[in-house]
Amino acid sequence: MPAWVRARFPEPVRDDPALCPPEVPGQLGLFPTPRRLFTITDGARIHGRSLPDLELVCAELGRMASERGVGPSWVIPLSTWHSTGISTPRQVTAEHIEAALESLAGHHARSVHGALRSLFRALRRERLIFRDPARTVSLTSARPLPTTLPSDRLTGILDQLPDSRSRLIVALVAVHALAPQQVASLRLADLDRSKARQRVRRPQRLDHVFYLDGFLMNLVYAWIRDRHQRWPDSTNPYLIVSRQTAIDSTGPAVCAGVIKKPFRHSGFTAQALRTDRILDEARDSADPVRLMRQFGIANVTAVKYVFTAHPDKRPHPIGP
Repeated sequence: MPAWVRARFPEPVRDDPALCPPEVPGQLGLFPTPRRLFTITDGARIHGRSLPDLELVCAELGRMASERGVGPSWVIPLSTWHSTGISTPRQVTAEHIEAALESLAGHHARSVHGALRSLFRALRRERLIFRDPARTVSLTSARPLPTTLPSDRLTGILDQLPDSRSRLIVALVAVHALAPQQVASLRLADLDRSKARQRVRRPQRLDHVFYLDGFLMNLVYAWIRDRHQRWPDSTNPYLIVSRQTAIDSTGPAVCAGVIKKPFRHSGFTAQALRTDRILDEARDSADPVRLMRQFGIANVTAVKYVFTAHPDKRPHPIGP
């Protein structure tokens, strides 16, 4: 209620509980309101509402972090501001946030930055502060470029694997750059043996089809023979099955551990082999459209690999 309306009443007038619920003892003053637009008349109500000081905020957030098993490291800036004389979040400026992030780096800096943005966004949304000091603060982070694997370590990688299923899983990732979840979702019905091609089902996207050469077809035939010998009555529709999923009548896909196990034997991760394969093809073709069709990746990802393999093709940041 505006101050001039409040002054006309002889008795004290409180805010409408539907718009400004009363504070609950023992809780922070963050309460949802129906409206999300800040008007001029909201200024008087902000001045009339009590805002917890930083000491109470730090204590409450520290307790929540200990209960949820989250490290309270992002509460350190609040404690530092309180020790320098800042009593309420309304006194925090963008300079304070930038100074707190200067001494941090990597994942720690990103987590603190995100936590502070969430905190001040909530205070601003609930009409407890006039402006959001963290809104204009941005945090730059370096994105690692794709790297290749040494060719001497890749030699004989399939010979180190114990069975046909492991060799097929690693070959699908190393040759066709399939993601581990895509390998687990391959179905027997989508394998066209006469045309030597396999379809990858992708929800809410067009399916990706890749062709199998003679080497991969031999690996597929070897795995299908082993699968039929071990579980001849299996009705699981997926290409890759395990001892548990082959006899399960519901036909589930294998878990992530089954896909990751062959890579632990090889000494490489699935992401490293997938990145090396796409980067090798980008060096040979330098055509992002070809990468998109061959590996089923997005246009942004394809351009990133092309620019990594051919730095001279990257446009100048201040060029025309």
